[in-house]
Amino acid sequence: MKGSYVILLLLLLTACAEPVRIAERDLVRVANDSQDIRKMIFAEGNRQMLARRGRSSAEWETIIRTENFEGQEPPRRREFLKSIKSAPGFDLVTASDARILQIVPDCRCTMKEQYGNAMDKIQITSGPFKGRIGWVCDDRVRRILMWP
Repeated sequence: MKGSYVILLLLLLTACAEPVRIAERDLVRVANDSQDIRKMIFAEGNRQMLARRGRSSAEWETIIRTENFEGQEPPRRREFLKSIKSAPGFDLVTASDARILQIVPDCRCTMKEQYGNAMDKIQITSGPFKGRIGWVCDDRVRRILMWP
């Protein structure tokens, strides 16, 4: 059973190297890759991972219930997302192809704890920003070829 999870994980991780598409329907803000952005993303990922570690199932249920029914949001994550949005970068207006260079799975980039969208480091491979490298939330990335 555990081996099948490992195989599935390896298939998903190798599929990440395949081309992806960004900004098919909506404008997407891409934060330029820099030492400061990487430091901020990895620090936030580490903080989020440590906060998640050791929570009991009752604590998880409480967090999800308050997010879904009471509309509470984690204030520190809101600050992180504002910082990423205001960081130097560029806006993709038209659909562009890209490839994923790195995924930071511990750094969730949505306001709800139950969604596992990670931060992706991408390189644009088509369009006016071809060759540029930056960071986007995984929910803005569409995998074109999922299976090898």
